[in-house]
Amino acid sequence: MAIEAALVTGVVMTMIFGIIEMAFLMRDHVGVTSAARVGVRAASTGAAAGPCVAEAADAVPCPATGVPELAQLAADAITSARTVLPRDAITYIMVYKANDRGFPGTATSMPGLAGCSSECVAYRWSDSQDRFRYAQGSWDSSLINGCADSAAALEAVGVQIVFDHDFLTGIFGASMQMSDHAVLSFEPLNNTSCAPGAHQ
Repeated sequence: MAIEAALVTGVVMTMIFGIIEMAFLMRDHVGVTSAARVGVRAASTGAAAGPCVAEAADAVPCPATGVPELAQLAADAITSARTVLPRDAITYIMVYKANDRGFPGTATSMPGLAGCSSECVAYRWSDSQDRFRYAQGSWDSSLINGCADSAAALEAVGVQIVFDHDFLTGIFGASMQMSDHAVLSFEPLNNTSCAPGAHQ
């Protein structure tokens, strides 16, 4: 009887811990998806926000040229969002010009951080500043097409979140990386300033 109880107890405990782990995993998955949507909503409104402005006390300033303020808007929106994700467990945020498949550049799938260079900007968490700060990449915001009724299609922006989920019990290992991205068309600009080169 004791042997059967020990066997059953082990199986039941494994199932209980598995259910708990899966619940936390699903919670974080929903959090990653929600954070990407929050970020892309903020970025989609910033086609004419101009280049990023470096702050005097910034330990990781944005470069003088080549980084759009819309990327910092996305990162700040994710920082201030009421999300379940520990922000320092977010490996990076990628903000990029999305192609017709929703990926950066000519990619047919989401590249890693090394693939974020042109028309793509990445941000990492800064403990000292308690916010996401510029890490790499460039994107000339003045070249964004914000015209809704032009021959060229209204451009879209994408935001990807990459997050490290830590398991509690170790049943499924120590941790796993999860990610999600969201894409939205830019909100159209005024007809007099929507074309590439006609705004900041």
